[in-house]
Amino acid sequence: MREDSVASHIVADAWLDFASLSSYLQLNAFRRALRESAITDKVITHPRAFFNMSHMSTQAVEQARAAGISIAEDLPSLDTHLAHRLVAGLDDDTPGPDSLALKVAEGIMRSYFELGLDIGRNETLISIAQDFGVSAERTQEILANPALTSLVEEAYTLALHLGAIEAPIFLFDEQFLAQAVTEEDFLAVLTTLQENPQ
Repeated sequence: MREDSVASHIVADAWLDFASLSSYLQLNAFRRALRESAITDKVITHPRAFFNMSHMSTQAVEQARAAGISIAEDLPSLDTHLAHRLVAGLDDDTPGPDSLALKVAEGIMRSYFELGLDIGRNETLISIAQDFGVSAERTQEILANPALTSLVEEAYTLALHLGAIEAPIFLFDEQFLAQAVTEEDFLAVLTTLQENPQ
């Protein structure tokens, strides 16, 4: 639900699985599209938690190679709940592609897929957050906050109620569901939203 303070903005909910290569690729494409869009300063994006059953399809690996992303070998299996808790704790109403939550979300997935780091560990998440100017103390407070666990689970449950079976999923202003996969696809979605405001 949108707050009055952001009523003039387009609100995008982005359900991501941090162990899903498709989520990494599409968040990267979405942020690039936002940088190119004429309405970048009007789009507020909230990363939401999703937990896929499988994380890396052959098609996604091929898309990563085409995008110049080198996938680390022997990726660790992991629990992404802590990573989602961190991003939920950093989320705010900053518009555009460079909100702290979006940068950290992409940084988490880059650390996993390109560096092979275990993003289920507190120490790894603290280090990633520090790369974006978040103190270790603030990160520890977020990771220890039980209310954020409920927030993460509620986001996942909402996606299931919407009929989602796999992330990534992008929902714009609670109405426009995008199955976009490339920067060009996202630009087309943003152009449609610009031309047909709700």
